[in-house]
Amino acid sequence: MVPTSERRYFKRFLITMPDDQEPDSEALASVDDSEPDVEFAAPEEHQMSPEDYIVALKEFAKRQKDITFKKGVSTNVGNFPFLSTDMAHDMFGQHTPP
Repeated sequence: MVPTSERRYFKRFLITMPDDQEPDSEALASVDDSEPDVEFAAPEEHQMSPEDYIVALKEFAKRQKDITFKKGVSTNVGNFPFLSTDMAHDMFGQHTPP
């Protein structure tokens, strides 16, 4: 099970969002934490051509790498000056030390 703070983080800072970009206030306001999370499964070789499988596998590996990186960012949110303590508290319901 994904911790609540990680779920909330990934709903606001999408995996597809560039690492140096922040969501705007409109995007943040549109987040609905009660919506179920989208699950991404590993590609299955028997369901596609060998070429498509290789592409899908590379995309899946990149997504997993991005998730690992952003998980590190989400647990160290206090180390990023662009994300204020008040904003972190509003988004994640927790105090982030300055």
